[in-house]
Amino acid sequence: MESVPILLITGPVRIGKSSVLFEAARLLREARVPHAAVDLAQIGAAWPPPADDPWNERIAHRNLACMWSNVREAGAERLLLERVLEARSLLRHVVAAVPGARITVVRLRAPRKRSWRRGFVTGNRGEIRRGTWGRQPTSSRRWSVQTSPTM
Repeated sequence: MESVPILLITGPVRIGKSSVLFEAARLLREARVPHAAVDLAQIGAAWPPPADDPWNERIAHRNLACMWSNVREAGAERLLLERVLEARSLLRHVVAAVPGARITVVRLRAPRKRSWRRGFVTGNRGEIRRGTWGRQPTSSRRWSVQTSPTM
């Protein structure tokens, strides 16, 4: 079985996981590295969730297995994932969905005092423009990255 490098980006809600995912995907595209980027919450979005699976873990990982099969066939060699990872034990679902998974977890952290106001906002003419950080950081570092050993 071939090894599949996976970079799983996690952290608290609204810390910038999606932004880091999109930037990592951009860097891989520029380096011409075949990959797929997936937001697990988005591919598990279904309502109502089962009573015994309020975060739709089962459907998200079944969808991940299908998606990985398709993008692998199309040439993807690596996988970028984004999700809030509540417990390390949840990685077993990724391992089951992606045969040969070799996972590196990157956890984004920010100081508790920092207020994050991000997203898209409407301008004075009704146009949509990219949001900004709620307040400038006191240092040049907006977040810190903590990686775990590869699985």
